Order: sequence, then C-alpha cells, then structure tokens
Amino acid sequence: WHSNPIILNTKSQLLNQKCHLVSIIFVKTDNLFIINPWHNDWQWWFEFENEFSKINLIFNHHEQASFFSVDGYARLSEKIGVCFATSGPGITNLTTGILSAWQDSIPIVIVGGQCKLRETIQYSIIKNLRQYGTFEANSLDLLKPITKFSKRISDPNSIKYYLDKAFYIANEARPGPVFLEIPLDI
Repeated sequence: WHSNPIILNTKSQLLNQKCHLVSIIFVKTDNLFIINPWHNDWQWWFEFENEFSKINLIFNHHEQASFFSVDGYARLSEKIGVCFATSGPGITNLTTGILSAWQDSIPIVIVGGQCKLRETIQYSIIKNLRQYGTFEANSLDLLKPITKFSKRISDPNSIKYYLDKAFYIANEARPGPVFLEIPLDI
C-alpha cells in the first residue's frame, strides 16, 4: 500500500493496485464472477493470471448474467459471492439481481467500477449535472436502498479496510448484498 493517499496514474501503479485488490478477494473466495474481459476494463487480469490461478473466474457476456450466476453460487454454496462489474450501465444492469439478493438475504460483495474520481459530478462546477465522466452513474444513491452497505473508495489506502468491512457486513446478522465502487484512478 502507499503511505500517502494518492491517486494512481501510471499503468504500473494501477496494475499493482488491481493485483492487490484481487489478492485480498482471493483470501475471501475462490470464485469470482465477472463480465467477459473483452467487453470491459478487466483485461489487466491476464497480466496476473499465473499469480491468481487458484481463483476460478466465471465469465459472462452480460452483467445481469454475472449477477444471477453469483447469486446462484452464493445460494447453493452458502458462501459469500463476489461479482465485479464495470461502471455506469454495467452497474444498472445488476440492479434486478441485487434487489433479489436483498429481498432473499443472499450475501454478495459487488465491486463496481467508476470513471476517474476527478471526472465525477461531485468535482464538476456545473450545477444539476447528471453525468460528467464517461459511463458515470450515481451508483451509490441507486443501490443504497437495496444493499446493506454502499461505499465509494476514494483513497487507495482504504481498499483493504472496506473490502474486509464489506465481507463482514454481507454475512453479519441478516445477510445481503454490499457494494463497493472503485474509480478508475484509485
């Protein structure tokens, strides 16, 4: 981890951070549900596939299929499911499945993308803007009513903390889905 909160900007820094993210998830699960990497920004996985060969990747061609797959896995295995999704429309495609998991108390950790932090509407000077960055969507407000916990990670040093918290909350008391949003430059 970096000692100071910084925004990562080189390909090497971003790959190392993503590598670390997956290594944390690896401790929590052996299956990762993800959209086909040729259709989003997860191609970086193949640069690290040997290091993470113990994680079983389940690829789908649509986010909704990924979510219903992870939901079925979590129901049958009685383990916490983990699903990655791309930003904007990728997250909105998950909402039907997330609502189902919410209503049926199924523990699932969703890690969603977001445009660069500085390209989100919170950093825009334009009032009443609905979208600023490419594929930006206000996923947090959309998912808060149907998740136990939703959080945008804005400091790379807090990823481990929030992942641990997400896995705890997903299975604590009445189980349910949790959502972590990680902007492209974190």
